[in-house]
Amino acid sequence: MAGDQDQNQGERSWRAAAVVLAAVLLLIWGVTAAVSGYRASQELEQAREQLSDAERLLRDAELLEAREQLELATTSSAQAADRLTAFHVRPLRIIPWLGPNLRAATTLSITARDVSGDTAALLDTATSLVGGDRSREPGEISLGHLVELAPPARSLVTTLETGLEEVAALDPQPLLGRLVQARELFLDLVEPTLASAQVAADLLEVMPEFLGEDGPRTYLVGAAALSELRGTSGLIGSWTLLTADQGRLDFEEFIDIDDLPEVEQQARPPSEEFATRYSGVGGLYNWRNVNYSPHFPSVAEVLIRLYEQSSGIDIDGVMLADTVVFDRLATRAGGIEVPGVGRVPPEDTLRFVGLDAYDAFDSDEERKRVLGATATATLAELFQILEGDDVPATAEMLADIAQGGHLRLYAADARIQSVLERAGVAGELPDAPGESVGVFLNNFAQNKLDFFAERRVEHRVTLEPDGITRAEVEVELHNGAPTEGHTRHVLGPWVDDVEAGDTRWHVLFTCGIACELIEEPRLDHVGGTERGRTVHDHLTTVRSGEQDRLRYVTRTPQGWVQAEGRVEVVVEHLLQPTVEGSALRLSVEVPEGMRVVESSPDARVEQDEVVWEVVDSGRLTFTVEFEGDLSTLRIDDGT
Repeated sequence: MAGDQDQNQGERSWRAAAVVLAAVLLLIWGVTAAVSGYRASQELEQAREQLSDAERLLRDAELLEAREQLELATTSSAQAADRLTAFHVRPLRIIPWLGPNLRAATTLSITARDVSGDTAALLDTATSLVGGDRSREPGEISLGHLVELAPPARSLVTTLETGLEEVAALDPQPLLGRLVQARELFLDLVEPTLASAQVAADLLEVMPEFLGEDGPRTYLVGAAALSELRGTSGLIGSWTLLTADQGRLDFEEFIDIDDLPEVEQQARPPSEEFATRYSGVGGLYNWRNVNYSPHFPSVAEVLIRLYEQSSGIDIDGVMLADTVVFDRLATRAGGIEVPGVGRVPPEDTLRFVGLDAYDAFDSDEERKRVLGATATATLAELFQILEGDDVPATAEMLADIAQGGHLRLYAADARIQSVLERAGVAGELPDAPGESVGVFLNNFAQNKLDFFAERRVEHRVTLEPDGITRAEVEVELHNGAPTEGHTRHVLGPWVDDVEAGDTRWHVLFTCGIACELIEEPRLDHVGGTERGRTVHDHLTTVRSGEQDRLRYVTRTPQGWVQAEGRVEVVVEHLLQPTVEGSALRLSVEVPEGMRVVESSPDARVEQDEVVWEVVDSGRLTFTVEFEGDLSTLRIDDGT
């Protein structure tokens, strides 16, 4: 009996000890896990701050400092990831509230680690190349450098794509404030830049081929004068050939448009639509008129066919740079050297290239020779800039030029061309559905007075039921040209019923796919389509010091969409590149019973409108989202 009692007492003591031991182990595990979680949260917060600092430093071109912050962010996020994936922390994921936070923290830390590491690797490769081999000759781009940069760039893009997908999938509802902030920061950093990173990786992969990796490539290069506008840039007054062979770029001397090979027959049109619209005005045979269309790929196809059939030389693509490109290059180079004139300072370059050069010479032959030499010298300055150490500043300059539509590239190789289009340098008319408007001028007066022209556009958008947008577009064209003080080459007149200082424009208005023109200028016009877009053409003569006002009203299907209880409106406005840019005021009316929840940068809400005001050029996109009472737009809100 006593033995049984002793045995029972021993069992109870053993069980009690086991319970105590288990409790102690659980306590140790809990404390250890809590400490790991706390330290991981601190490290994740550090990584978040370090990534923000690195992003800011990269924008400021502080590469070494950015590299240091990326290294710190990689270390902090890696430590956080290690703690959160440790064996003693993983079981906590089964706890209802704690589990989602741990899983989110793990995803964010691993993503931060991978993005920081890949960005640092790309930056290391880029900086080593910039400071490395200088043995190449002037006018040579190292294909080896491009090849070395391509893999880390593609790796970073893959990491960003994966990270964006995983972080966007995290439900913010149960998450702690710090984790919500970290999630939002990652999305804010990555979503706007992913497309650019993808394009950069694509460009690095195709540029060796574009630059003659597999054999010489020949490109037709034109310098366009924005003082005499065309639908695609300006009159292409000077031309040259560029040969790219293994990265070595060789330019011939620029020649005047009148010295191009004589055209014996018109070129085969890129499309029946193009032939219908432009063959009657010389768009298939006249070098001066070939770029009336605002769709550069079609223009480039015609240019290639004209040059090949007139010269017998095979052409692999077309490059077009306008007056503003020369101005930006001169600003970076501290001016440009003009034979017979001397060095033109940066602040005078735009006026000299766009206007004064046409007054400065006694004969057309001298003017042609000097302008051609100036174009050649300016491109030489470009190569010196490209070979310099200030890569961020050069990249920023080139991006600004391309986004403004001042530099356009076309490749006959379809694979390369598709990348150029994604990069925004192809100059194509958009052919996707949606609210989209553009106004393009062609100078029919044969003068240089577009240097003095000013343009203001007001684009007002109202949402109608069933996805339709109604737009009122008012265009003010002002001719600020003088009537004297310049040569006839600048002021004219060259055509009938136009005096010195007067100008005549062919106005091409285009709106989106299947757009309906409800109201248009009272002048006689020609209609039609281009790339499926509705177009309206007419001529207007504007006297010196006067202006013309044009009004268009349109209705466009698929102008807005509804998703997840919100209404999204994407408006695209095409501002023709000009010397000083165009003033645009865009407004989107807030539908009754709805409110603005998100919009693209620089928007302001005035009463019942979302408003943007810019002076710019190029292809601009504006976005706004509304939520609220959907019934006015005939949308079933699901309730």
